[in-house]
Amino acid sequence: MSFFKRSASKKPDVLAAVDLGSNSFHMIVARLSHGQLTVIDRLREMVRIAAGLDRHDRLSEASQRIALD
Repeated sequence: MSFFKRSASKKPDVLAAVDLGSNSFHMIVARLSHGQLTVIDRLREMVRIAAGLDRHDRLSEASQRIALD
């Protein structure tokens, strides 16, 4: 079975959650099995993009680039 092919009625067994905060970005990948989540992998990246706010509370170009990278 191809990774991208799945029956419409079958629920995914691997899930991901992403938290994009002003200080750091987090991603957790977990497997759902028997009603329990087991973390497979996690990633945390310190971005501190809020430090790049100007006096109008807009992100500087540099902060935007950090977030996108």
